[in-house]
Amino acid sequence: QHEEDEERRRLAIAAARRQQEDAERQRRENDARRRREDEEERRREDHDRWRRDEDERHRQDAVYGQQQQQSRPASTLAYGQQQPGSVYAGGGGYAGGGGRPRADSISSHNSRASDPSAGAGFRPPAPFGRPPYSFMQDDVRFVDPSRSSHASATPETYPELRQPPSDTVIKIGTVLALKHLATGRLLRSDRSHSTASGSNQQLVYASRRNPADDDWWQVLPANQDVPVPGSIVSYGTQIRLRHINSGRHLHSHYAFVEGRSGQNEATAYGDQTLSDENDHWVVERWGDGGYSHTWRATDCVVLRHYVSGMALHSHDIMLRDDVQSVTCHGPGSDENDKWKVQQQQQQFRPGNNMAGGSQQGGNMPGGDYSQDEIDNSERNARYKDWGTKAGIAALGVAAIGAAAYGIHEYRENKEEEEAEERRKEQEAEQEKQRHEDEARRKREEEERRRRQDQQGSSHQQGGGGGWNQQPVPSTDSAYGGGGHFTKPQPHYQGGGDGFCPPAAFGRPPYSFQQDDVRNADPSRNSENSPTPHEYPKLHGASDHVVKIGSVIALKHNMTGRFLHTDRSHSTNTGSNQQLVFGFRWNPDENDWWQVLPANRDVPVPGSVVSFGTQIRLRHVETGRHLHSHYNYHEGKSGQNEITAYGDSMRSDENDHWVVERWGDGGYGQTWNSSEVVVLRHYVSGMALHSHDIMISEDVQSVTCFGRGSEENDKWRVQFE
Repeated sequence: QHEEDEERRRLAIAAARRQQEDAERQRRENDARRRREDEEERRREDHDRWRRDEDERHRQDAVYGQQQQQSRPASTLAYGQQQPGSVYAGGGGYAGGGGRPRADSISSHNSRASDPSAGAGFRPPAPFGRPPYSFMQDDVRFVDPSRSSHASATPETYPELRQPPSDTVIKIGTVLALKHLATGRLLRSDRSHSTASGSNQQLVYASRRNPADDDWWQVLPANQDVPVPGSIVSYGTQIRLRHINSGRHLHSHYAFVEGRSGQNEATAYGDQTLSDENDHWVVERWGDGGYSHTWRATDCVVLRHYVSGMALHSHDIMLRDDVQSVTCHGPGSDENDKWKVQQQQQQFRPGNNMAGGSQQGGNMPGGDYSQDEIDNSERNARYKDWGTKAGIAALGVAAIGAAAYGIHEYRENKEEEEAEERRKEQEAEQEKQRHEDEARRKREEEERRRRQDQQGSSHQQGGGGGWNQQPVPSTDSAYGGGGHFTKPQPHYQGGGDGFCPPAAFGRPPYSFQQDDVRNADPSRNSENSPTPHEYPKLHGASDHVVKIGSVIALKHNMTGRFLHTDRSHSTNTGSNQQLVFGFRWNPDENDWWQVLPANRDVPVPGSVVSFGTQIRLRHVETGRHLHSHYNYHEGKSGQNEITAYGDSMRSDENDHWVVERWGDGGYGQTWNSSEVVVLRHYVSGMALHSHDIMISEDVQSVTCFGRGSEENDKWRVQFE
């Protein structure tokens, strides 16, 4: 009886608990439903308010447009506007007009600059009849209602040109992806992400580093422009970028700002039939504008919003995981305004209809073919068509002859094109060989001069020699003399990829090959070294100058990740040392390194570091040094591994790195945090290198590889 009573009591308690849980679940569901309803109500109110503001702006734009039209000379078209003739200006070639696409560049609405200044001083021309750009968000400028898709002569669709890597010229219709150069992420939009600012338009953001379906955009002309498909686009031209998957245009406006940065938001807006002047962007070459030059995929570009004058901009601000903020901000002189084209590679055979192709039934070959191939393919298609009609009229005899003629002509043209392609490849190979011979000659000449310099100054080089500053112990301090911490400078100061760093003293020139094994000098380790084991940590730098003792983070320029190490990651190559890798895009406590002198050097704390100086980088959190060696290779890339090794009492020459300014070395000049740098391993001569190879999630491979002339060898300093 007692057990039965106890069982009933337990069942009653369980039933009461279930009732409480059901009631709590119902309450949470009701709360969630109320929140969704409130959110939906707020969204509707925001949308209504935005619609009222848009109507008011359109009204003001109409008044403004009438005033501008009245003040404009009757003989002048709106800012270089083309007078539409047929479907496309300049002839047919798309709608069965029979003409071929123009080979010259289009440049409508561009107001070319006659003498653009270089660098950040470049100032783009303002739109016709409007004051110069101020690049300020409170300088609100309205769109010209006559430059919308309403009653526009511009066709709604253009053929999609998917070009091979060898064709770097951007044309009307080219399908491309835009890669943000500072962070390595691609410009993206999709229907699943909307803005949170109140505009409720489709969000444009940067995500991932390998292009996916939502990263492709098509280059289209501005509203009211009518260029021929395949026309070459030159810098200074107004274009639109239509998102392939959603059909919306890259867009910006003053009405709403991105929440975290407070900058004008960038969205995807409209469709094939709906577009306005806020979809217009002027493409410029970064630094000088490059107006009138051809837009090539190899150039770094700025996309300038035509109405506001501000540039398409991205940064390290993350809206959420893998959603990097993209805005419209600034005059276009920032590193964060630089973009580079990545082309879509897709093969088409002549005769296939393209997406958005001819409206009158003509077969148009894909964008992987040159203009001559397009014309030849169209001509061959016409031959086959004529042969078919002749065959019907002549009971098949003429059809066979015409078809045979068409096939023969097509093969003959293809053979000529293949021969021309082979000739171009041979010329390119000869040119490459010439450049290699010239570079080798320069290296040999530099080696000869370097040996002469070493022979002339060998009496000044101590036991460690080379670039190592001779220890100068002080009578009243553990440190040597003060001032700049510099090394004897090399004679060579060449620029670009031709820069050849001097080899370690008394050793052959660097070969940058992994099988050229070089051993560390045992006299350059921490044993019996006069170099103090500890230096004061210098946090921050108002003058942006890197000094002995500075605490810095190193950001990989291409991928945006920070150089990172911690005790929880070790190499799996056999060295079992602490792994160094690229991690996240915002620095944490394991991303900080202290700048120290090389073993046997004794500079004063706070000495300014110059390019060409040997340094060590000690990890602040674990006390280990940035290190490389020949013994072990990183598993996925096969390149020399990078580890964190030793401690404050234990260090060798494999911890020594020469800091250089990327491109020309910059030897003798001050290391400033605004400079892009290469960290060269002193023993091997190879550079600190990273890439898109992921060892595991959020663990990006960092290695020691190459001569230091790649984009993947570039690093930037960030102070604590």
